[in-house]
Amino acid sequence: MNNKIKKILMINEYSMFENNPLGITLRNIFKVWPDTKIFEVFRYSTAELEDGRIKIKSYKLPSNSLPIDYIIRRILHKEIKEPQLTSFQIPSNEKISFKHQIIMSAKYITESLFVFRRNSEIDQELARFNPEVIYTNGESLFSLKVCLHFSRLLNIPIVIHYMDNWRETLYPKTGLLKIFHYLFSRNLRLVEDRMKNGLVISPKMKLEYSLQNSKVKYSVLLNPVPGPFQRKNCQPANKEIIFSYIGGLHLSRWESLLEVERCICELNQAGMPSKLYIYTPQVYSTEFADKYNHQFTIFKGYLPPDEVNNALQDADILVHVEAFNSQVTKYTQYSLSTKIPEYMAAGKPILCYAPRFLSVSEYIENTKSGISTDTYKDLLQAAVCLSTDINLRAELGNNGLSTVINAHSPQRALETLMDSL
Repeated sequence: MNNKIKKILMINEYSMFENNPLGITLRNIFKVWPDTKIFEVFRYSTAELEDGRIKIKSYKLPSNSLPIDYIIRRILHKEIKEPQLTSFQIPSNEKISFKHQIIMSAKYITESLFVFRRNSEIDQELARFNPEVIYTNGESLFSLKVCLHFSRLLNIPIVIHYMDNWRETLYPKTGLLKIFHYLFSRNLRLVEDRMKNGLVISPKMKLEYSLQNSKVKYSVLLNPVPGPFQRKNCQPANKEIIFSYIGGLHLSRWESLLEVERCICELNQAGMPSKLYIYTPQVYSTEFADKYNHQFTIFKGYLPPDEVNNALQDADILVHVEAFNSQVTKYTQYSLSTKIPEYMAAGKPILCYAPRFLSVSEYIENTKSGISTDTYKDLLQAAVCLSTDINLRAELGNNGLSTVINAHSPQRALETLMDSL
């Protein structure tokens, strides 16, 4: 094991201080890393972290680093800020539309024209910082090209942390995107040629990516959850049962969640009072709330990170869903949602509705922290079992809590990071 804590140059599209799932995950992971050992470079605007728990050097690249993109946005009076990757770059339909192909083709062309504009402040700070390794989540041609630029300039290795299967889905091998799939893969190979180690989010991803590139040593970095852990007692079976979902409704998750609501409707009709609470940002509530039955489903709004645990403790059953269409499952097949270890740490059972071949379904089954289902019949049966069997809920909750303590500790994450960076 490498016992040295290295100086990291972190390069991503978005700052780790963004209050989105990726930003929260990065802050969680690198909370164990000294602030003085991280130097961040990012592309888009950032929201400052209110509590200031992490204080690192953080710099936004000049907007004109992509001259064509910059000019187009100035002409259209568009703010130099992008939506999140998964909200528009992964198609939610089985067939990839011609419009989507045009958008992604234009994105590739503009990002391929990356020109690094020298910035004296960043240059001076980087020279003083003297990084030893580059860390990135990738997820765009722009990030890869910036990593390659600094890796060559500073003669330091790159470590990509894969959290989703974007390398195969960002530019699918179809229609207009075939040529860009080839070009993107070539750029990715250039980056991986400067890698000795890589990080992945699940054991399944490690196995698959190791087969694709045996020259890189991939290590599984499970999302850490700090203690101490507290858990409320399970509600008696004759009380109203609260099913809670926390997260976004993008990537067609809202459709799968409608099936969970359908189960809850049946439970109520059978004399088992229950409700579905959905904690999600306002943008998703606005778009999808009218598709739900508000007699059984209550939209609770966005949860700040420091309020998540209270919501988890108020629930009896925690819900996780994924989409079933092939375009999305290609993207999520190796992923392990950042919510899962948080759910486990609450000591509550997980009801998962997702394709069984996804890593997240397998992980919940293997750890015996919940019930994974992929048909409505099985989903309804699992919902009934969890609603009526208080001992089963306690057993699954205990299994999840044990998993977090053993596999998701900050110390274990630190050891994996030190060994890979």
